[in-house]
Amino acid sequence: MDMSAVTGPLPSQEWRGRYLNALLRGMNNALEAIEAAAVVSRDGVVIASVSGTSVDPETCTRLCTGMAGLADRMASEMERGHAGLVLVEAEMGSMLLVRADANTSLVVAARPKANLSVMLRTVRDTALKIQFCSDGSRLAAGAARR
Repeated sequence: MDMSAVTGPLPSQEWRGRYLNALLRGMNNALEAIEAAAVVSRDGVVIASVSGTSVDPETCTRLCTGMAGLADRMASEMERGHAGLVLVEAEMGSMLLVRADANTSLVVAARPKANLSVMLRTVRDTALKIQFCSDGSRLAAGAARR
């Protein structure tokens, strides 16, 4: 049986990048409190990003990747499993990191006074869509190998 008929064609990296950038733009347009957003790999590589400020996505993701690793270690040491969310509140706004899957996270920078509960719900919904994109890529890649 041809598995490509079930899972669809193998998504290209270009398609995935366009899809992720569209997701980030949609999230950014839905919440004016978001200043910047990026999808980053576990090792800190920026996969997609949108930024309306002077926030450098490369610097931000390197710092957030380190912070996510530290949060994972803390959760593990405290026997709580893997960290799925890291929130940093600062004077000039908040940073939110939500794990989309084992290899990908969504990082968001928000303005001060952002409604964090609304933002968290929207960011988690977007992370689920990112996870679906990653899972779809892996399903299609598995089917292509058969």
